[in-house]
Amino acid sequence: MTECEGNKICRDYIACNAKCLDQWDEDNTTQKFQVQNCANICQFSLYDKTIDKYMRCVTEHNCISLPLIPNTCRTSIVKPVKQLSVKDLDGYWWVVRGYHKVYDCYPCQHTHFQAINDNSWEYAPSYVVPLANGSHAVISQKFQMPVAPAGQKISFKYYDAGLLHYETWWLLDKAEDGSYVTAYYCGNTMNWNYEGAIVMARNTSIPTNDYGKISMSFKTAVGLDLSEFCQDDVMNCENLKTN
Repeated sequence: MTECEGNKICRDYIACNAKCLDQWDEDNTTQKFQVQNCANICQFSLYDKTIDKYMRCVTEHNCISLPLIPNTCRTSIVKPVKQLSVKDLDGYWWVVRGYHKVYDCYPCQHTHFQAINDNSWEYAPSYVVPLANGSHAVISQKFQMPVAPAGQKISFKYYDAGLLHYETWWLLDKAEDGSYVTAYYCGNTMNWNYEGAIVMARNTSIPTNDYGKISMSFKTAVGLDLSEFCQDDVMNCENLKTN
């Protein structure tokens, strides 16, 4: 705490998040999307290694608590249409549709999956995020996912801005020609729970006729309505493409 108090960026980060939590009662969205988006803007705009150390310390020692975002995960009803594994994700994908109004809807969202060894894969997402000053930045991250049996959930954990996240993915369906994959996930950090779903495509667009199959895929596998998903802006993003 002493190190954070002596670091202006760290102090500003704490103040920024406090303002986000002030919006809690006014945010009537199911997953507190407005508050989550506000907290993400704080994180993206004010990054410093001291913040990671501070947040990791105060959370691991239960020095702070956050108001509860209830768990809406559909674990008990998930029924994948096809028996897929992380190996079906090999290569590069664009996220063209997303369910979580914050995490899944950033512009130019793309990701790359590749094997690290026989037991784990690297998941490397990248996307454009808003900053507090009105500008934007490209964020790139790397996580490790275990190799689970085909058709089974994929559970992993990671630190982000000093907070330990637990996340579980289900791969739901894949086009016969491999042009798209649908996935559903749930996660939590402290007592903030979240759920999301994405459509990943090899290209920046999917033929209109395929969306009927994709809609049925989400409805059958996890009871989600594709009409509630955002349409991600992935046009004019090729210059941001990374491996």
